[in-house]
This record gives sequence, structure tokens and C-alpha cells, in this order.
Amino acid sequence: MKQSTLFLLLSIIMLISFSCEKDCNDPINPDCGNYDPCLGIAQPDADFGFYKKYSKNGEPLWLPRVDTFYNYNSGGGSQVFFKAHNTEMTSYEWKIGQDPRVFSDSVFSLGFQSIEGDVEVSIVVRNDNALDCLSEDEITVKITKSIYFKIIDSFTDLPIYGKYAGSNDDTPDQIFTI
Repeated sequence: MKQSTLFLLLSIIMLISFSCEKDCNDPINPDCGNYDPCLGIAQPDADFGFYKKYSKNGEPLWLPRVDTFYNYNSGGGSQVFFKAHNTEMTSYEWKIGQDPRVFSDSVFSLGFQSIEGDVEVSIVVRNDNALDCLSEDEITVKITKSIYFKIIDSFTDLPIYGKYAGSNDDTPDQIFTI
């Protein structure tokens, strides 16, 4: 009888000790006292890039272009994709060169033909999800970049074609041309 009473008493103590709520110290858990609703909110980010889009096995393949797109003099032009790096913003407002339209998607494309020179691209992003955490001025960000279009007559006019001088590491004095 003593063993069963002792077993019952230990079971009750264990049940009570495991049922007690432990201190919650997790700022991303809404059930904890130190919960911070602003911790997981995406900060406004207006960075973007210029891309060519290809397909590989049915999946999109985005190839970035740093600053130059090439247009063939015979036509064909360049299909340029403008892609925001952060797709969690609540609004996007793109302005491309002298085009009066405003584009509002995080990714879109435009065709350019017979254009040579710089084209200025601006984006204004807004994250209304951060209204409770940031001021009105902080939820909107603008960035402007420029892209250069170059008209070429043929594929061999690309800057990769030509003659280049170089040497091997083990014989730096022996310069050759390729």
C-alpha cells in the first residue's frame, strides 16, 4: 500500500511540475510577453536589377545585366526585364525614361528598339504592412539607376570579340595575343 501511495504522490507531483507554464522569451512568438510585432516586418527595399529572361527545362532563368543592353541595327531590339529584389512590398511604381506610363508590378518587361544611350529607371516602393512600426517617411523608398543601350551591326560587334594580349603566370614576360 505504501508503494502505491508513493507512486500516486510522485505521479501527481510530476504532473503538476510539467503542467506549469514555462517562461516564454521569444520575440517572434505572439504568446510571449516580449513579443515584438515589428521584428518580422520587411523593411522597405527598393533595390532592383535589369535582366534577360531565358528558360531552362521549363523554369525561368534570370540573367542579370549590370549596365548595358545591345540592340541590333537591323531590328530585333532588346527585351529588358525589370525585377525588384524584394517582392514583399505592398506597392511598386516604376518610371522608365521618358515613358509617361507607371508600371506597378514587382517584375515586368519592356522592348527597346533603335535606342542608343542611357535610360533612367526609377522605382518607388511602399510597405504598408510596416505602418505600425515605421513612420510614414520610412515606409516609402525610392531608387534610380541608369541602363545603357548600344546599337550594334552584328554579333561580332559585341565587346567580347577582338584581340587580347596576355601572359601565363609562370612566364609573365612572354606576352601573346589571342
